[in-house]
Amino acid sequence: MIRNLAEAAWGRHLSSGEQAQLRRLADLIRPDQPATADDRDALPAGLSAREAEVLELVSKGHSNKLIARDLSLSLFTVKRHVANILGKTNLGSRTELAAWWIAQRRTWPIKPG
Repeated sequence: MIRNLAEAAWGRHLSSGEQAQLRRLADLIRPDQPATADDRDALPAGLSAREAEVLELVSKGHSNKLIARDLSLSLFTVKRHVANILGKTNLGSRTELAAWWIAQRRTWPIKPG
């Protein structure tokens, strides 16, 4: 929604720096919002955009601590996301998640964030 504000017709009255700032703010807020119907259709297993970001880093072998640092989240939040992803996918380990995600990226039309 905030990104839409930056890109709305009145947004052209903002400086490019102000528009970029609104976009950065949108990127910070977006992950914490529930997935929209379009997001759920775009991502497998009903994952939210933030869960997909976490899963991407899990698939690269990142630890929860590193994921928390990279995404500016608490360690507890990352653990909760991983647990939610495991529940949504009915998988039992990070290794299974990583393999599943890599396979999904090859076959699923995932929209960029």
